[in-house]
Amino acid sequence: AGQSMIGLEGQDPLSRLLDSKLQALRPLPVVQTRVQTYQMMRSMVEAGEGLAIVDPFTASGAREAGLDACPLSPPIVVTLYALTLKGSEPSPALNALLEIVTEKAENLLTSTLP
Repeated sequence: AGQSMIGLEGQDPLSRLLDSKLQALRPLPVVQTRVQTYQMMRSMVEAGEGLAIVDPFTASGAREAGLDACPLSPPIVVTLYALTLKGSEPSPALNALLEIVTEKAENLLTSTLP
């Protein structure tokens, strides 16, 4: 309450979920500014423009950038998706890439956030 917030302008599932969570708070938070990406939210926080609720990937490395990162409680599950052309068979290279991305994402989420 009483702090300037930076919100996400968008209709992606995570944005809608965060908005619904914020609307349940009392007193209602006041979003002063809305931007289109989580990275822009982080940049605005780094510039001293307020606080923001971001995804765990955007929050990673926050402490090294001079920011404080506090996990939400209860946590909000973030699911990653790989999009491919419908009906196309994934190549061995794509499968290998997805395995690497999955491993890196899991490592990032378990090792860098409080």
